[in-house]
Amino acid sequence: MKKIIISAVFAAMATFPVLALDLNLSVKGEGLSVLTAKEAPEGFGRGLPMGPASLHYSGASLWAVDSIAGRLVEFNSEGKEVASLTVKDGDKLVISDFAMIADEAGKNKGFWLVGSEKPEVIKIDNTGNILASFATDLSIQTRVEMLPGGRLAIFDQGMSAFAVYDETGKMLFKQSGIGSGIAIEKNGDILFLSLEEVGLEDKLFLCRRTDADGKISKVCELPFAPESNPALLLGLENGQVLVGFHSLDEESDEATYNICRVAADGNVSATMNTGFPAAFISRPVISDGDKLLLVSFVEENGQYLLRLSDLVEELIEEAAEG
Repeated sequence: MKKIIISAVFAAMATFPVLALDLNLSVKGEGLSVLTAKEAPEGFGRGLPMGPASLHYSGASLWAVDSIAGRLVEFNSEGKEVASLTVKDGDKLVISDFAMIADEAGKNKGFWLVGSEKPEVIKIDNTGNILASFATDLSIQTRVEMLPGGRLAIFDQGMSAFAVYDETGKMLFKQSGIGSGIAIEKNGDILFLSLEEVGLEDKLFLCRRTDADGKISKVCELPFAPESNPALLLGLENGQVLVGFHSLDEESDEATYNICRVAADGNVSATMNTGFPAAFISRPVISDGDKLLLVSFVEENGQYLLRLSDLVEELIEEAAEG
C-alpha cells in the first residue's frame, strides 16, 4: 500500500477555496473574541491564539461558540449576528466545543457545552438556563458529539481517547484513539483513528465502534504515516471521511497541511494543500448541509477574521508515490 509520509511529493498544483463568508474577530468590543500572543496575558491558555473554537450549522443559521466570552452567537447566511446566548457564569468557562440538541423534527432545543473549568460539561436550553452539568476525568476536551438517546461522546486530545456519557454524567465506556477527532454515523456508530504495531511497523487504521453492541472493527488501513499527525476531520456519506495530515514540501522545505478525501476502502481519492488551522479551531472543516467549508484564522488589513471558504469537491487528485 502507498503511504503518504511527511516527505511526500505531490504532482499537482495548489487549489485554493472560493471565499464564502468572513466573521469579524476582536480583542475588544464587537465581534467574536480572540486573543493572540501579543494581546493575551502571559501564560494565558494552553495555546495561542485563542478564539472561537467551534462552528455548527442549523438550517440556515450558523452558530459559533465565542469561547473566551462564554457565549453562543447565531449568524445568518450573510454573516450578520442575529442572536447571542450568554451562559450563566459563562465568563469563567472557556468553551472548546458544543453540540446542538434537536427534537424529532430537527428543531434546535438546546446545547451541550464542553470547556476547561469545573464542571466541564454543561447542558443549557435556548435561553441559556443551565439544565444539567457534570465533571469528567478527561484532560483536554476538544470535541463533543451527540449520540442516540441523549448520550454524549467527548474526545480528549490530551489523553488520545474518547469517552461516552449519559445525561447524568455516568461514563459508559472509554476508548483510546489518536488524532484530534471522531465522526458519528447516523446510526450512532463511532469512527476513530487507531495506531497498531504490525511487525516492525506502526500502521494507521480507520476503526468503527458499533453502537448496538460495542464491537470494534477495522474499516480500512489508511495510507498516512503516524508522524504526519493524521486527524479525522469529518465523516461523509457512503463511508467516506476527511482526514488532515502534515507534509513537508521537498522543494521549498516548507511544512503544509493537507486535507484528503478517503474512501471506505482506504484509497485517497483527492487531496488539497491548505494553511495550518489556528490552535484554537477544533473543527477546521464543517458542513452547511450542501457543501463543505474550511474554517481558518486570518489577519488582513489590520483586522482579525474567521474565514469560511468553500472546500471544493474537485480537490487535487492524489498523486503521491512511496
